[in-house]
Parts: sequence; structure tokens; C-alpha cells
Amino acid sequence: MTNPNPYIVSYFNTNDGRRQMSTFPDSTAKESFISYLESIDAVVYGDWYKLVTDSAVDDSISRTADLGGTTYNLPPPVVLLRLGSATMFVPRTAVSRPRAGLGRARKPAMGSAAVAANRGGGQSTTPSGDQAAKSQDDFRKMLG
Repeated sequence: MTNPNPYIVSYFNTNDGRRQMSTFPDSTAKESFISYLESIDAVVYGDWYKLVTDSAVDDSISRTADLGGTTYNLPPPVVLLRLGSATMFVPRTAVSRPRAGLGRARKPAMGSAAVAANRGGGQSTTPSGDQAAKSQDDFRKMLG
């Protein structure tokens, strides 16, 4: 569905945080409304007009209706907490929790050290310091 009033003018007032958008059926009504805003000393900020008083907002809403337009009330802008140059997200509970699932280190059961020693025959499968250094050098030479 297309908008019946495709010509848009947005304006706001910082006194009470009101933000409005007026839409108009043709460009002549829009230009007439912009001329009205300029006559009441509205200041242009990008695509928005800043109105000086609360009554100016009410008068602009009435002027929109007189020109055959529609006024929409917009929600206040969202403010994000900025620290430095990045926006910071703070979760509700910033407490670390233990992880569950596979790969989680567990406490050894009673007697498990004795069982592990009997299985391996008491010999370590990891190479000694000299052998590890030699195999590392061999690997580097293989890579080129």
C-alpha cells in the first residue's frame, strides 16, 4: 500500500522531547509548511526542523491539518551508552558460569590415578625435552 501523502517534513522540540512527522499530498503543501516553519524561526538540523517552543509544535500540527496533511507522533530517540569510541553491551548478569558438556575437565574419581598407572605400565607417551626439540626442528625443516 502506498502512502497517500508522500511528501514528508519532520520536526522536534527538545523542551519536552516531542517528535512529529507531517505528511502532505503534494509538493506545494509541503513547501507552504516549510515556509511556515521558517517564519516561526525553526532551525534546520539535517532533515529535521527544531522548533523553539511547545506551542510551536501544537501550531505546526494544526497547520498540517489545514494544508490537508497528516501528523504522526514519533517515539523518542534511543540513547546508547558510549564508552570511548565503541558502544558497550553489558549483559544482565555479568557473572561467569561453569560450562557443561563435552570437553569439560572433571575431578578424577577415587583410585583413578592407580588405574591409569596400571594401564600405561608407568611409562610416559610424551617425548622427553631433547626429543621434543629435535622433532620440532625436523618439522620446521620439512616445511621449508
